[in-house]
Amino acid sequence: MFVLPAENVALLAIIEDLKKASAEGSVPATCRLAFELGRCNEAQDIEKAASNSEFLTGRLPPSSPGYTARMAQDKSLREEASIATRVCAGLPMTETADAWKYALAAAQSSHLPSMIRYVRRYGIGLNTGDPAVTAEGWLAYKQTAPTILQNAIDQGSPEAMEYAAFMHLRENASFRIVPYDPILGITYYLVLKSFASAPYAAVLDQNIQYSMAEKKISTTEMSQANLRAQTLMGKLSQTPMGTLDFTKGISLAKDGSHCKG
Repeated sequence: MFVLPAENVALLAIIEDLKKASAEGSVPATCRLAFELGRCNEAQDIEKAASNSEFLTGRLPPSSPGYTARMAQDKSLREEASIATRVCAGLPMTETADAWKYALAAAQSSHLPSMIRYVRRYGIGLNTGDPAVTAEGWLAYKQTAPTILQNAIDQGSPEAMEYAAFMHLRENASFRIVPYDPILGITYYLVLKSFASAPYAAVLDQNIQYSMAEKKISTTEMSQANLRAQTLMGKLSQTPMGTLDFTKGISLAKDGSHCKG
């Protein structure tokens, strides 16, 4: 059984072992390769984000609202950028071209963390600024992401259900992988609310009320959504009631530790 290397070590020192293990069928190794190559693919962007944030914070007086929070954000971004620079040192950028292939392979292996990252396009090596650069990857994404998202929901992932709800409610969403269906989006929010903490339930209530008003959802349609939500609650049966909390968004590991799961 392949044992994953420690997180945040130089990729050049471990990449061949990861490739060999992945070729032999190790899902954790495939997941880790996807993560590391995706991180190195975005290393320059991470550095730019850290520098830009530090520049903007530097123009603010320390007494300005939110200054302390911005300083904390800058520290986190700088740490992420420094780690990426160190981990990716010496790695040819051509190596990162296969990031999406490993990400897809890990997602198709029913590894839930990889499935969530793939459908959300989080660090999987797809170029959003110039999609033609990774045209093959985008084609594969459009063909496979809808099934992977549905499989993740069927496996009991509240993260997948939350993302599906968000996308179903966006009429003009970019990179759409599910149809525009506000009734289903609200239905998923109703299911999530049944398992949510009090603060998150309040957020979901706001989302539901806003969506009803914006999409002009009728009383009959809401009744249908509530009935369907009851039939879908079983999908989250492994989630204890009152524990679900995405008030601060969905947390995705930034060091590859999700590949151990």
